[in-house]
Amino acid sequence: MDFNRFTEKLQEAFRSAQSLAANRGNQQIDVEHLLVALLEQESGLAQSILARADVKLEDAHRRLIQELDKLPKVSGSGVNLEQIHITARLQKLLTAAETLASALAAFPIDPSGGPDDADDPVDEGDEATDEPDAD
Repeated sequence: MDFNRFTEKLQEAFRSAQSLAANRGNQQIDVEHLLVALLEQESGLAQSILARADVKLEDAHRRLIQELDKLPKVSGSGVNLEQIHITARLQKLLTAAETLASALAAFPIDPSGGPDDADDPVDEGDEATDEPDAD
């Protein structure tokens, strides 16, 4: 996984998730850290998507914080929170997202919402009829 291939917003969310984990005394960044960071982004896409799906953002944020509260915390002078790693669970999610993004890149989406003429199996000069060919 190459973080440089992520959008600026996602890179920013990862930095925020890392800070969140460090401030909470967590040694790893998990899915919940990243989701909280995405929800807290100003003008973030996550907020728009969840709002459009009728998800109450405040409730989602509160539940995520409750889940973060359950994670183990470390403290003490020998703890290096600068070296925070992502969990296998988050790694799996990111790998799946990267695979999906690569697959979707092969199918460009027409921003107008209409069919893409390049994918039209019928040439413009051809007329489709129900009549059998006369051979």
